[in-house]
Amino acid sequence: MAEDKYSILGIPKTASQADIKAAYLKLARERHPDRFKDPDERDEAARRFQLINEAFNLLRDDERRRKYDEEMEWQQKPPEQRAEQHYKDGKYREQTGQYSEALKYYYEAVQVAPNNPTYLLAVGRLLGKDRSKQRQAADLFEQVITKSPETREGYLDLGKLYTGLG
Repeated sequence: MAEDKYSILGIPKTASQADIKAAYLKLARERHPDRFKDPDERDEAARRFQLINEAFNLLRDDERRRKYDEEMEWQQKPPEQRAEQHYKDGKYREQTGQYSEALKYYYEAVQVAPNNPTYLLAVGRLLGKDRSKQRQAADLFEQVITKSPETREGYLDLGKLYTGLG
């Protein structure tokens, strides 16, 4: 994972815009590549200076900083919580008729928690709406039945799919 933008500048997450600017100016003076004679040190300083510039440019923009903070908070959540949120977002999209968006969220949930029958069934139900993907849907339902035979929804969804096919 990439180094945290705050730690690159050596500031806390609560830093003000003035603190961010002061930290950047201090680091720019100390770490500018032109200060180094040795080519290897200069190359490393240039790489590090680029990271410092990127961190400063992101954190000085309030909107970009807010999005960055949200993304960092999201990444720190346990996988189960992230998967559940993806599932809920997908369910909302499905209920509002945004099926392709819902499918994306369901796939995200499955990617994080590949053995969760609820998420697999949600993907299968949406795939089953597309005639060209009904075989994939049936495979998912059968996978749920095999891995979690106590999950009755797998049997019901597979039965509905086969009934719809005639």
